[in-house]
Amino acid sequence: MNYVSFSELLEKVLFYIDEDLLDVYGEEGIRNHLINYVHKVSPDKIKDVDGELSVSTELTSDEYVKKYLSKDDQCDYSAKDCADLTLRIYTVPPQEYMSIGSLEKRIREIFRKQRENIYIKRSKGKGNVVCVDRKNAEKIIMFPEVAELLKKQTEKAEGNHVFVLT
Repeated sequence: MNYVSFSELLEKVLFYIDEDLLDVYGEEGIRNHLINYVHKVSPDKIKDVDGELSVSTELTSDEYVKKYLSKDDQCDYSAKDCADLTLRIYTVPPQEYMSIGSLEKRIREIFRKQRENIYIKRSKGKGNVVCVDRKNAEKIIMFPEVAELLKKQTEKAEGNHVFVLT
């Protein structure tokens, strides 16, 4: 099996990512996630030689890179996915009374502060999408900023909701 520097695989992945997103989020989270992905999916095709990561040339194929870049709805959470998860976990009024757009916006702001955990995937029909893994999604939805916004929205929804007695 032939090996190349991990940076060759990373460069190939970065080629498919929108430069504007890279400017905002950087490469660190993508690099971290890609290393974890390779260890999980292809553990026998990555090795550390004197502190330098190398991967099998098989991993630099277009097929492997495209498979990595495909958003997995079970593992990769966008801001919208995190907002949906928040509304499922917290006890809140029905979703139609909540502003999921505001929640997404707040989560995107948190994403910008969590650059080391952010990576970018390709979503069907939507192009590049910024993501975190499940573990980080669960942490983010517990941030005080999210809970505070959710509390405000809940109070507003409860204040606007009129119960009709029959």
